Amino acid sequence: MRLSHDSFLREQWEYPYFGLAVDQRDYTLLTEADLQRYTTGKVTVCSAEIPLYHAQLMTCEGSLYFQSSDSFQLCRKILLRHYRTPTLVHHGSKWA
Repeated sequence: MRLSHDSFLREQWEYPYFGLAVDQRDYTLLTEADLQRYTTGKVTVCSAEIPLYHAQLMTCEGSLYFQSSDSFQLCRKILLRHYRTPTLVHHGSKWA
């Protein structure tokens, strides 16, 4: 969220991976280690020990996925001051 021309507010979440159940109502939150443990090829199947959260039980990650207005209260925020967006420069056939 842009606060001014060089200041932004960024939400920070605890779990970098979000798993959605087949019914698209239940979800799970995964760490990098969880994802590596349960991924086999292109499919990730979690064991029964991983908690499932119903869509009505909002966490920061769940509120962001389901686009709930609760995310502003549920998610921690980081203030980025004097932030400049990266600029890509074309050098021959490559961008840097």
